[in-house]
Amino acid sequence: MQQQLKLLVSRRLDLVADRVRITARIQDLLTMISPALEKTLNLRSKGSLRLLAQWQTPAGLRRAGEARILAYLRQHGVRAAKALTAKALAAARTQTVAVAGEATAAGIVAEMATDLEAVNGRIVAIEETIAGIVAGHELGEIVTSLPGIGTTLAAEFLAHAGTLTTYPSAAALAAHAGSRRSPATPAAVRVTRFGPTATTGAYAGCSACPVSPR
Repeated sequence: MQQQLKLLVSRRLDLVADRVRITARIQDLLTMISPALEKTLNLRSKGSLRLLAQWQTPAGLRRAGEARILAYLRQHGVRAAKALTAKALAAARTQTVAVAGEATAAGIVAEMATDLEAVNGRIVAIEETIAGIVAGHELGEIVTSLPGIGTTLAAEFLAHAGTLTTYPSAAALAAHAGSRRSPATPAAVRVTRFGPTATTGAYAGCSACPVSPR
């Protein structure tokens, strides 16, 4: 299970890096084509990516018109399609001049918008798989119950921590996590490179721990 988590966490990090890279490139190209469109569209939303997969330039959006754009977005299940259509057309109407290389840039944007949609879908799928593994892990409930730790962060920790039998004491677990509980810290949580993580208190609350931290 630990090796499986390591592989999935690593793959997710690769996909997130791809998402960041593609998003930045689309933003650069959109700024060249139309600064108004770049400011208007949220590349983290499905609707904006669907729009860009079909129309990337102010002139193209104006030619398509409200009815056609709205129908297309609704056909693809985009929420708030009417509001997005209105914002995109308002931005398109602010620019009537086509920049040099616009057609080529538009083609790249269309392709990368589709790529970004696919990457987002893969991230969602791998996060669902990771969540299932964390839920079945012997430390999963303990780690995810701590404040500030979600499933993804818990998976990163568990991918390195292994199982309860790996550690003879709470201090050993804390040391692996990059944290030691100070006497002045009343809570059973310390912030580490993984985020908040279990130390003495959480370890003591686990009947499966091999050695009592006391």
